[in-house]
Amino acid sequence: MKKVKVITKEGKVLEVSYGYAYNYLIKNGLAIPYSESKVKEIEYQKSVEKQKLERQKNKAMKLKDELEKERIKFLVRVGEDDKMYGSITNKDIADKLKEKGYNIDRKSIILEEPIRALGSYTIPIKLHPEVVANIKVIVEKE
Repeated sequence: MKKVKVITKEGKVLEVSYGYAYNYLIKNGLAIPYSESKVKEIEYQKSVEKQKLERQKNKAMKLKDELEKERIKFLVRVGEDDKMYGSITNKDIADKLKEKGYNIDRKSIILEEPIRALGSYTIPIKLHPEVVANIKVIVEKE
């Protein structure tokens, strides 16, 4: 049922001693006794999970297409030599996206370090393990 470091990875059928199986593996929810019906049930669960992941990926792809059309503009106060007061963080970007109707978690916005200068930036957002959207962030002075 789960990966056991010493034995093997999840989903494998193995023969182990009776005591090890019942006293450790089954007791801790790491394995179940073998039967044809259990194997079919597990295969069905895997197929359902695969379909679920595929739906999530398709949803993320649609969101990616929408997000890449967006432009996020920040108007900031600047001092001498166009130095910004403060910085723009992933939380600020998430808040701007929320204003536009997108519910993006700030942790999925991949910002190496806060933005501290005027200009145009391309910021990646991880929507799914296989899908990354790139949005344009424009920082201008007030």
